Amino acid sequence: MDKKDIIEKNLRLVLEERGYYDVGKNTFEILLSYATGAITDEVFINSVGKEIEETDLEYISYLYFPERKKPATLEVNQANLDEKIKQNLKVKEQFMLETLKKQHNIDEQIALNIAKFFKKDGTPKFVETEYIYNRKGKVSEVNKTLNNNLFSKYLAEKYPLLDVSKIHYFYDNGVYKEKLYNEIRIIIREELETLGDTFVNTKVINDLQTLWLLNRKVATSPDDLNAQPVLINFKNGILNVATLELMPHSPEIKTTVQINANYNPNAEPVYFKDFFDFTFPKESLQRLVWQILGYSLSSYHNNKKRFIIFHGDKDRGKSLFLNVTLNALLPKSARTHRDLHSFTTDRFATADLYGKTVNINGELSADTIKNTDVLKILTGEDGINAQRKNGQPFEFVPTAKYLFAANTLPTISDQDTTSAFYERVIIIPFTQKVIYKDRSLGSNIIKHDLDYIATQAILALNYLINNNFEFDIPSEIQDIIHTYEEENNSVLNFVNTVCEVDPTAFMLVSDFMKIYKQYCEVELEQDPKIQKQVKKILQMQFGVNVNYRYKSIRGYMKGIKINIEELNKFQLTQNQRNNL
Repeated sequence: MDKKDIIEKNLRLVLEERGYYDVGKNTFEILLSYATGAITDEVFINSVGKEIEETDLEYISYLYFPERKKPATLEVNQANLDEKIKQNLKVKEQFMLETLKKQHNIDEQIALNIAKFFKKDGTPKFVETEYIYNRKGKVSEVNKTLNNNLFSKYLAEKYPLLDVSKIHYFYDNGVYKEKLYNEIRIIIREELETLGDTFVNTKVINDLQTLWLLNRKVATSPDDLNAQPVLINFKNGILNVATLELMPHSPEIKTTVQINANYNPNAEPVYFKDFFDFTFPKESLQRLVWQILGYSLSSYHNNKKRFIIFHGDKDRGKSLFLNVTLNALLPKSARTHRDLHSFTTDRFATADLYGKTVNINGELSADTIKNTDVLKILTGEDGINAQRKNGQPFEFVPTAKYLFAANTLPTISDQDTTSAFYERVIIIPFTQKVIYKDRSLGSNIIKHDLDYIATQAILALNYLINNNFEFDIPSEIQDIIHTYEEENNSVLNFVNTVCEVDPTAFMLVSDFMKIYKQYCEVELEQDPKIQKQVKKILQMQFGVNVNYRYKSIRGYMKGIKINIEELNKFQLTQNQRNNL
């Protein structure tokens, strides 16, 4: 029995099930013609049923009373039916899409993309069938051949793939995910097996892999990944953070990071708000923290890159906060967890930043950082050179944001004479001690509040964009950063504590250095900077003329003087005072 016979039989069964026992020959031929043009039997059944139900009531008004036990008849005008079929094309297409989605387990967008590879009867266009007939006119042999080129295009549409420097990203539930390199061969083999074992062989697989990877849609530059930072990938769609418009997912949007939450402006917090309000009592600090979270969730990177340090004693909620926000919202593929010091001591560390959205470290060491040059480069706008262990060097622009939790801030012992590093640092104080620990708080927040956290963070990012990426840093945070810089820069500490900046004042450089060294030894208990560094700091940060000549005599500086009254407050020995 061929397909037409099967469809004819099914058509009669459907009509009888619906109460149509005696359908005119012409009408039946019209419906049969329509049915054979359907995509699958399932689509045909729905389509025919829909068509009968939409036929003018004057023809079928009495057909809904099967208890009459009378043969039902149906007469349909050819022109009327043709018009209804034409009107019903969208319904028919929807049936086709639903069937493809169900059969292939794919979303609607991909179903639309692959529909063109199937004939109206549901058979694939990339399989060509040849029938061999014997002398009696019966089929004696069936030969099937695969159109490799068309099939590779079908695979590229059904399994959206990005080949980025030989790393394969497959589209999966709205986002591209990195898969093993042989995943493409596994997919090809599985697809060939659905067509028949005769198609499965190494040569065919190799040929299809080559054709698939040569598809222009597949070959992708690293710069094309996450190239639109204004688009944020949520579980329920793609959000334009500038307009706050939520769009459906699409394989055309090449994102590799999907936030583990839905965008929902109506989401209400269950557990998180109490924890957030307790941890950050001041509204100004809360506003800054939301901005940091929103910025850290995005792929924006060429504006205001910062080092964020969550600072506070033990049991202040630093790790919990990171775990229920960024660690919970961003996939592992978007995170790395390098210590701040490793970027200055491990030459392979920077390679881990490639393609990452954030670098989060929950236990920042208090060890001294001796060189901040690499850290300043990481937060700059230029590319950096990196290398994986046993790998080739490569260059990329780091996009990660850097967040650290620390009980004690690290000491910066650097030769840098500018404030460049500290201009990149934001210190968030965690001052509230958690007395009663709810061990289930973290899991409850992750279970109930991620939609709320993600949405509020992205709304803060929207504000940040409109504010030209200028963070709202409260004055108390600026004071903390300034104090941190002073603690790590003995010259700043000395000038701000013991000196006065006075455009008319001048003194010998040697006198300044003598007092400065004594101050470092007695008050700061640290080694002083060398004279060359001291002069550069005074020149760049306080505008001091360090090469001033008094009456043509060298060795003076102008624009600064010692405040003797302030100096006398410090515990210098009499011998030390005599040496000043």
